[in-house]
Amino acid sequence: LRRTQFSSWHRLPTNDIETTKRVLQTFGAIDAAVLVEDSFMDYIEGLFSDSYTSPLASVEFETDTNHAISLVGWNDNADGQGHGAWILRNSWGPEWGLDGYMLIDYTSAAVATSATYLVYGDWP
Repeated sequence: LRRTQFSSWHRLPTNDIETTKRVLQTFGAIDAAVLVEDSFMDYIEGLFSDSYTSPLASVEFETDTNHAISLVGWNDNADGQGHGAWILRNSWGPEWGLDGYMLIDYTSAAVATSATYLVYGDWP
């Protein structure tokens, strides 16, 4: 059994799409949080977008969010018209959204205001 531990964690700059993409490519899934309202809960398919696109607090990472998710990838043409989206993995099971996933506009639901990632190292 191989054990790992994380050696550090880092906060991503708010709404920094290119840095977020590089982190996904380099380190894998990103921990993030979203502001969930009815339209988010009712998501079935397509590109999700709402108006919560910028920090809602003076300290960006204190923006109101209420649900933890993972960002696992992206699609720069998620709707076929050039609008990009994160591929969001939710914990609500495969009955929600696209088999438990969502295409979320790069800045909607405050998703890009409190993202972090871990750097893993080998367990001593």
